[in-house]
Amino acid sequence: FSGNYYVPLDPDMPAKKMQMILEDCDPVMILGEKENREKVEELGYSERFHTMLEVGVLQCDLPAVGGDAPVYMVYTSGSTGKPKGVLKSHAAVISYIEAFCSTFELDDQDIIDVLRKEQALYASSGSMGSYWLSLMDATRAAEIQRKMANKPTSLD
Repeated sequence: FSGNYYVPLDPDMPAKKMQMILEDCDPVMILGEKENREKVEELGYSERFHTMLEVGVLQCDLPAVGGDAPVYMVYTSGSTGKPKGVLKSHAAVISYIEAFCSTFELDDQDIIDVLRKEQALYASSGSMGSYWLSLMDATRAAEIQRKMANKPTSLD
């Protein structure tokens, strides 16, 4: 366990909000799609920006992680004027997945939609939960464009 966690960012959020988040969390690395490089450069974090192709596959031995270890930080909407980061632990994520699957009686034959806004995932716990469900083999995830989500018949 490296002691690091991720902070999801929506590239369409206002630049001022993204700047506040980046200043608050002071990321070691910003991993994104090449289309977002310019925005990150404008915010003064160009040396920390990398794409998946640039990073490649990292091979390393990872030690066991305790349930209290952080997995991600999501920022509030900032109703007080400044977004606040809230850390989520591995145990919280696993508890969420188990409760969700139990409540809705999901298994590996179910497909959970993951809404996409243009080509960027929503930076929220709800959308990330769809990925977690599939990563734990509880369901399968399918990425759906936002414009199609309100028209289920277009998904046939």
